[in-house]
Parts: sequence; structure tokens; C-alpha cells
Amino acid sequence: MSAGLSSDPHHWDLRLVLEHFPLLMDRRREVAERASWRDIQVYGCHASVAFLGGGRFALGPLLQAWSDYRLTTPRDGRPVYVYEVAGTVGGRGGAFALDPARDEVVRVGHVVDWMDRASTKVLEAKGKTAWSLGQLLATWGVAVPDIALRDGEAVLGRYVHADATLFDAGDRPVARFDFPLPADAPPLETSWPPVPGSALVTVERVGITRDGPAPREIAFDGPLPPTVAGAAAAWLYRAGLL
Repeated sequence: MSAGLSSDPHHWDLRLVLEHFPLLMDRRREVAERASWRDIQVYGCHASVAFLGGGRFALGPLLQAWSDYRLTTPRDGRPVYVYEVAGTVGGRGGAFALDPARDEVVRVGHVVDWMDRASTKVLEAKGKTAWSLGQLLATWGVAVPDIALRDGEAVLGRYVHADATLFDAGDRPVARFDFPLPADAPPLETSWPPVPGSALVTVERVGITRDGPAPREIAFDGPLPPTVAGAAAAWLYRAGLL
């Protein structure tokens, strides 16, 4: 994956975007036409302005905003693409852009310069979807790295995008997932109901946290598809690993 960003799980999608930017832009109209692809939340791409709120950008509107130059600005004679506007109107934080030509990220101004154009009312998802950016790219034939589920240094399992399958630490399949292609396919269930009487468990696409007398955190290398994150939490809980 791209070396232009750190290995932080929240940068997983950004690294995929940098590495496969031409492909994503070439297929932006196809993404826009499929609700399940259009509404994919892109981790690391967001607006967050103090007192004004914000949210994570969805893939379809983000690609369109880059295409129509609403979130694009010139730098050294070439365009760069704004993916984050975060901070305060008073000056803290800033706006940051991807530079695919150099495989890097750059600062491109202050929050106030971009907050109107980065409105999440326009760029956020309109509905839920079972897809992640990694799963979409894998469906297009891209070799997307596996996502490991980690308890510290120990690997408890992994998700293989090419097979749409969750495996345990012994490479035994735990669950396989279907990702329907038709644009009108209903989204799959993305929530995991807590087990009655259990400690509070918070499921995110980059990790799972269990509160209670013995707090526990399981981290993922990157954002799992929403349905996979929920299924992983249920499996880890039933297996006594959470």
C-alpha cells in the first residue's frame, strides 16, 4: 500500500485512494449510479469544524467533488485533492489534500477557506451500505491486503477481501459475506445486538471495545465492511476472545 501515509488504521482508506486514484476517478460515474457504492464511508476523509459539526465523506460525492474541482486546488502546476477539513474557524487545524502524483499529503489552507465547500450535507452518505472501500476495490480485481484483528501483538483472525471471508487465527473460515451488485439491492444489516447481560461492547469498523470490570480492545488494521465488523464482534464474543 501507499507509503505516503502512516500505518494508522484510520489512514487505510486514504492509502488505498492514493494508490488507486486513477481507477477510482475513472469509475466515479459507476460509483455514483450504485447506492451501495456511492454511500461507502471513506475513513480519513471528513470535515470536523468546532461548533459547526461535520462527518465522514461518502465515496460517490467525494469523487464528484474532486472531479468538478470543488475540493481541488492547484499546487506546483498540478491538482491536489482535499480530503480533510478539521479544526476551528479561528485558525487551529487546517485543510489537507492528497497529491497522487507524489504519493503524499499536503496542507492547503485554513478551515475557513474550505468549510463551505466541504459541507457534509452534500458529501456525507445518504444511506447505509454493507460495503467498504477495500471490498469495492477487491470486487474490481484489485489485490487489497488482508485486515488482521489484533489483541496487542496477537493476531486473532483476519478478513480476506478477495474471498469476502473472515478467518480465525488458524486460517479456519468463520463467516463468508455476500456483497450484492445491483444498485437497488437493500443494504445488509450493519449492527450487532449486544448479548443480554454482557458488558457493554462498542463495535467500530477499526476496532471493538468492551467496557466493564476488565476493559478489552481489539484493533483492526483498517476499516472492515460494516457487516463484517459486526459479525467479527459476535464471533470474538462467542469464542471468548473479547
